[in-house]
Amino acid sequence: MAITKLIADSITSGAITLGTNFFSAKNVTADVTFSHGSNVLVPFDTEISDVDGVYNNTSGNYKFTCQTAGWHYFEASVVKDGGDKSRQVQISFFKNGSGLDQSSVMWDTYNSDTFRDTTFKNHTIKYLNAGDYIQVYFYQTQSDGGSSDYDHASGKNVFSGYRIAQ
Repeated sequence: MAITKLIADSITSGAITLGTNFFSAKNVTADVTFSHGSNVLVPFDTEISDVDGVYNNTSGNYKFTCQTAGWHYFEASVVKDGGDKSRQVQISFFKNGSGLDQSSVMWDTYNSDTFRDTTFKNHTIKYLNAGDYIQVYFYQTQSDGGSSDYDHASGKNVFSGYRIAQ
């Protein structure tokens, strides 16, 4: 009982700040081709939830912008189109236009080009200052140097996040 009162008093006084800035967006309309060997911004163009107005789903932006400094959790998933094949794929989080260290996941089939109808996911926890922004980029290669598409019609390409602590 004493711990419950201490927690309640701490929240009421502002000593503990609960996480906010939750957003979630998916890609359902924008089509994109991932060029061989290039990082391409993933167009998460449809907001699922964005109560605090922290996500910008306009063309060329597709980004979360931090309103309150603190630790934030982000996750993203991208589904490769079954008609195309890739050798290497990578989902990366970019902060203020630059790739984040330790925030990329790469899969490699070592020249077999076998990635088809595959969901790729990544997550990260980062400290952000107010005004910092996060975007998701996708990178792929093919043995023949070709480009690849992804499955935007499924609605399974999702980018979401929230602040977990100040």
